[in-house]
Amino acid sequence: MSEETIYYDIGARFGYHAVLLSEMGLAESQIHVFETDNVAFHALKKNLSSDAQLNNMFVSDHKEGDAVDSYINTNPTPDIVKIDVEGAEAKVIAGLSENLDQNIKLYVEVHPEMMKEFNSDPSQLVDLLRNYEYMIQIADHRQSN
Repeated sequence: MSEETIYYDIGARFGYHAVLLSEMGLAESQIHVFETDNVAFHALKKNLSSDAQLNNMFVSDHKEGDAVDSYINTNPTPDIVKIDVEGAEAKVIAGLSENLDQNIKLYVEVHPEMMKEFNSDPSQLVDLLRNYEYMIQIADHRQSN
């Protein structure tokens, strides 16, 4: 990460990761957060300064919500995107598909049991990422070493 890094936090909740990056020296003006839950968004606004790009919106694919691609049309292309969207991971990545050739680093928390609600599953997500030649590494915080 450099001081020019543009960071998108999709499913930011209370902004833990965004605050952490800010404390590590990333300017909040380069942090773009997206949270659809109004209660979480209210807390998020208290955790980040007005310099951060705060978006109280549902991010999805081009059919069902605001696609990240549309947001990027009027904002800087991210270098890093963290996605934690409780089952809608494949839809969010599909909504980012026009920019996946930009060498964006993706960190995705996958909720397999919740993906069914969005007519998706982990294999669909893996296939989508492989189509864009992403290297997939699995980190399971629930497994002990």
